[in-house]
Amino acid sequence: MTLSILNGIELCRKLKNEELTSHIPVILLANQDSESGQLEALEAGADDYIIKPFKLSLLKARVDNLQESRQKLHDLFRQVKQLYPRDIATNQSDAKFIRRVIDLVEANMADWDFDLDTMAKKLAVSRRQLFRKIRAAAGCSPNTLIRTLRLRRAAQLLTESQMTVTEITYAVGFSDLKYFRAIFRDYYGVAPGEYLKHSKTQ
Repeated sequence: MTLSILNGIELCRKLKNEELTSHIPVILLANQDSESGQLEALEAGADDYIIKPFKLSLLKARVDNLQESRQKLHDLFRQVKQLYPRDIATNQSDAKFIRRVIDLVEANMADWDFDLDTMAKKLAVSRRQLFRKIRAAAGCSPNTLIRTLRLRRAAQLLTESQMTVTEITYAVGFSDLKYFRAIFRDYYGVAPGEYLKHSKTQ
């Protein structure tokens, strides 16, 4: 089946079932208002459903709502320090992709040479595709996601292990202790040592 002969439902289903396109928001425009038609659209993975004819102001409002809901998920990812892939994904395909990314970063946590290019190669996607996908699903660049996951693991090790700050720095993929302390403070608001002391008092 080629894209040229796909109807709206089929195209939506194809987009939502493909890992690299599942993050694209889809609003289906329908000729008739029927429960079966709405159900079919939602089962295909459509993010919204509008009956024709419609006012452009309605379409704009629906698009704005989708953008706002995505932004809330992205803000949640940045604010909450422990999240599961399903918490930042809008569908199952996105959740699976984010899970693959997280697993890959965790498997290479101590490798400070692990970067965007390495990730793209291991995921068998182009650098551009990877950037677009992670930006859409998590609201940040791949490099920011890698750094965030490393910092969160560092915080976990600070509270759950007997490792020193220096040991943790290398264990989570940073080769520069001064730089690690600076970005840890920027992310958590306190230096690693202060974070550890605070966690022990809780």
